[in-house]
Amino acid sequence: MHKMRFYNKSFHGVINKIERDEKYFPSLYFNDEIQYLGGYFDRLCQISVGDSIVKRSGEMNYSVYWKNSSGKWILKCQSQK
Repeated sequence: MHKMRFYNKSFHGVINKIERDEKYFPSLYFNDEIQYLGGYFDRLCQISVGDSIVKRSGEMNYSVYWKNSSGKWILKCQSQK
């Protein structure tokens, strides 16, 4: 994906499926859409099914949240791209 296209893109949702390509880059399934992170995937920011991801337009980084036992969303990590 072109850098400016990723920069201008926004997405968010609870991840219900993850598929990885031969380079281990993930495609995330959420909200009836698929988002391929490609080279913008931060290996230090571990993403799991059930996590929520937020990427805002005008930013290169994304945030990943997990839900604790009381149902509160907690920041798990932020990408550093």
